[in-house]
Amino acid sequence: MWNNLIQSASETTAAIAKKAIDAADALEKQINDGTINDFDDMGSLIDADDGVQAVAKDASTTGNVKAGKETKTKNGPGNSPDDNNAAADEDEWADDAEELIFSKNEYHDDDVSPPPPSPTLEGDELISSLISKITILQKELAQREEQLSNKATQIASIEEQHALEIQHAHAGSLQLQQVIDSLMKENREKDKVAAQLRKEGDKLAERYGIVEQTLKKSRAELKAVKGELDAEMEEHIRCKRRMVQLEKDLWRHLRVGGGAGGIAPSIPPRGRAIVEMREYEIRPDGVADYVAATVDGASLRKSLTPLFLFTMPETGGNANSAIHIYHYADGFDQRKDCRDAMVRHLGWNEYLAKVTPLLARQSCNLFWEAIFMAHVAGLERFTPSDDAPRIFEYSRYQLSFGSLTSFLSFYEKNIEEKLASVHESSSLVTLLYNDEEVIEIWRHGDAAGFLESGLFSLSFDDLRDCVVGFQRLVHRPLAFSPLI
Repeated sequence: MWNNLIQSASETTAAIAKKAIDAADALEKQINDGTINDFDDMGSLIDADDGVQAVAKDASTTGNVKAGKETKTKNGPGNSPDDNNAAADEDEWADDAEELIFSKNEYHDDDVSPPPPSPTLEGDELISSLISKITILQKELAQREEQLSNKATQIASIEEQHALEIQHAHAGSLQLQQVIDSLMKENREKDKVAAQLRKEGDKLAERYGIVEQTLKKSRAELKAVKGELDAEMEEHIRCKRRMVQLEKDLWRHLRVGGGAGGIAPSIPPRGRAIVEMREYEIRPDGVADYVAATVDGASLRKSLTPLFLFTMPETGGNANSAIHIYHYADGFDQRKDCRDAMVRHLGWNEYLAKVTPLLARQSCNLFWEAIFMAHVAGLERFTPSDDAPRIFEYSRYQLSFGSLTSFLSFYEKNIEEKLASVHESSSLVTLLYNDEEVIEIWRHGDAAGFLESGLFSLSFDDLRDCVVGFQRLVHRPLAFSPLI
């Protein structure tokens, strides 16, 4: 009897465990397939676990399997339908166990033989073995329960993430709709602007037609005027050619014994004005003493000579030098008389005694003023000035042999253009020449005038062909200079 009871309890426990495992597998499959709506169905698995524990406990003490039924509250308040179903299943399993345990080996079906005898184990050992198996099953069920709980948490997290994504997508769609509305509004504004532009274009086309007609009329008038200008230009060219020929004849008459292909005179006709340029190089340690002595003797110098300009360098050339220019209107005879008077004058000799030891080098060159300069309007030439001191520029052209006539002829033809191109504060004082060199003397109001006027100096190929060297010196006049 005892062996039969144990065997029946073992079979009942195995059946209950199998049903619990099958229920857990089914529930896991539903969760994996996504066919379960909530997690209350897990109650059946938990109830089955409780039933297994109750059966094992009662079998080890009183053998009353019905005690397993009392561990489950049926249809209590707050239980879900799934809980009630699980309890009903557990009651059914307990009834089956009770029927097996208390059947007293009475089988109603004569064709069914009684179960085989259980192994020859002691009762307590067999119960311990069953409890161990049940414990293992409980651990497996706990692991499955934990896995199901983790999967449920993952599903809840995924659903929450999906909800957030849906919310973000909805917000993005709203923003996209706002952008679309804004673009449509801009397109409407652009359509309005395009319509206005088309309207303005029509007006402009109408005006263009009127302007085109006016231009046609103006072209016809311009063509007639151009014909008149062409005729006048031809006449001007004929006159210019005649003037050039007259200039050539003039220079031919001015030559003194030059012969065919001769050069401008190195000895001008008697009585023609000459210009003397004296350049002194001063010892660096004697510049201050030279300036002081020269300023003290300025009145004497101007009484003995026709001093025109006395300057010292600002930039270019020798920094320790002085240039003084004398204009002898009566030519060589006047210069000779002045030089003789200076030699005889005691005060001048005293001045020379002071400054001569301070000089390192002296040079003197004679020049003539270009004849055409007398006919150029607005030149200062050799007229003293009493306005504010300015700066002077010496533009010095070293000429190739025999090129003086060509240089002066070309310069005369372009002097008006040259004067029109200089700075408003600049003016040409005079143009000097001899056989080897031509010197422009400019008077500038400031450095800008000096820089701008120099751009024209060698802007013509005809001038560059005559020139083999060029130098620009910038000087400032001393206070006693007649031209400042």
